[in-house]
Amino acid sequence: MCVLFVVQMMKFPDFTDGLDKEVARQVLQSSFVLFFKGFTSDTVDLVFNEYIGKAESRAQVRDGLLGAIGDHMFVFPAIEVARYHRGNATEEENKLSRAVMKYWTNFARN
Repeated sequence: MCVLFVVQMMKFPDFTDGLDKEVARQVLQSSFVLFFKGFTSDTVDLVFNEYIGKAESRAQVRDGLLGAIGDHMFVFPAIEVARYHRGNATEEENKLSRAVMKYWTNFARN
C-alpha cells in the first residue's frame, strides 16, 4: 500500500476504477523523465509490455502500473542493497541463518 501513497504524492490521475492503457503509458513516460536519464521510448515499451501489455481490464492496467512503480521504488533498491551484503558471512553465521530458516519454515507449516 506504500506504492499508493507514492502514486498519490506524484499527482497521478484518479485510478480508483482502473486506468486506460494509454493513460498508463503516459504515466510511465512521465515517470521515466523524473527517475532516469537518457531513457528511450523503447525502454518505456519494454516496461509497458512486461507489466501492462496483456491486461484485459482497466483494473489490471492499474495493477500493472502500480506493480511497475512498486518494483522501481522498493524491489530494485532492495535487490541492489542485498547484492552489497551477500557473501561476507562466516560459516557459523551461515549455519545460524539456515537454522533460523528451518525454524520459520516449520512455524509456517504448522
